[in-house]
Amino acid sequence: MRSVKIGFPGLGARLKYARSSANYSQEGIAELLGVSRVTVHRWEHDQRTVSKDHLAHMSERYGKPMRWFLAFEEGDVDPLDGRYDTARRIYRRISEMPERYRAMVERVVDEMAVGLNGTEE
Repeated sequence: MRSVKIGFPGLGARLKYARSSANYSQEGIAELLGVSRVTVHRWEHDQRTVSKDHLAHMSERYGKPMRWFLAFEEGDVDPLDGRYDTARRIYRRISEMPERYRAMVERVVDEMAVGLNGTEE
């Protein structure tokens, strides 16, 4: 079974903030998680999705609840970065839809992201 991957604009900034606040270097947390420093860098710059397991380990190490990493707020993204305009529109539309459709939309987005990431490498 494939691990659940998590990614959305702003998650990277939260990961970086939490890591710095907990006094970990990218190298240090990478070693604890069994990944490369480059992987941590990519997570913190919203360039790669994070597995649920890795996020759970970071949550524990950084002393933050999982929901803290998963709660998107408008201030989590750089307002001058045009890459996030589409993400903001999508987020607003998803947040306004009935709750019963959200899990389905998340699965579709996850599958699309996995497919896109597979074609970029």
